[in-house]
Amino acid sequence: MGSKPLIYVCGPFRAETGEEIDQNIQNAVDTAVELAGMGFQPICPHLLGMRWPKHMTRMNDQFWLDLTMEVMRRCDVIFCLSRWGDSVGCAAEIREANRLKIPWLQEFSEALGFLAGWEEAQKGGAYGRFGSNMRSACSECVQEPSS
Repeated sequence: MGSKPLIYVCGPFRAETGEEIDQNIQNAVDTAVELAGMGFQPICPHLLGMRWPKHMTRMNDQFWLDLTMEVMRRCDVIFCLSRWGDSVGCAAEIREANRLKIPWLQEFSEALGFLAGWEEAQKGGAYGRFGSNMRSACSECVQEPSS
């Protein structure tokens, strides 16, 4: 069995209330679990720093935006939650993904299609999004964000 693609879960984190933040985290975790069950290795940035509460005041907002951007750059594909467009951080991640030609998806059916292309590309010797066959296998997944 070949490697599994790293998929970054992109969705809003910040919100007006703690309850809304908790809901955003739960939505991301639920999606990550679903993607893991499909055969991906999900990265859920919403969980980064959860064990750092006493240090949080030393880490400003830009620290977290930079950290999650760097994590996203290392992934093979991005899965966008509904409402990702409401998030300044998510919009920046998608712009960077487009610049780097990292495909991004919004539906589980698209994720299944990506996974099939990934597995097919691996049979041909490609590894990850940097493999020569991978780019053509998922080029239809690369999208421009809608305004």
